[in-house]
Amino acid sequence: MSDTTLNTGEFTEKEVREEAAVTWRAMMKAHGKADPKRGYNRFIGSIPSQNDIIRKFSSHLRFLNMVCEANGWPLVWDDPEEKQANPGSLK
Repeated sequence: MSDTTLNTGEFTEKEVREEAAVTWRAMMKAHGKADPKRGYNRFIGSIPSQNDIIRKFSSHLRFLNMVCEANGWPLVWDDPEEKQANPGSLK
């Protein structure tokens, strides 16, 4: 196999951004259908709660951010948990 036909699995910034958009849309759709509390069905097992959905998709978005950081690209998602807390100010 020659080097020109070898698929190295590399991807572009555009592909990562598109994946983030797909992930975001899937999270919104799944979150809208989920119950606030985790459920259980004896036929399909555990049914994820809204928090389970957020954790799952946030993990994937953090991974995409790591890919962007490793390649020197701008991040695709502003993780609210990584921002420094602003205690506010008095008026």
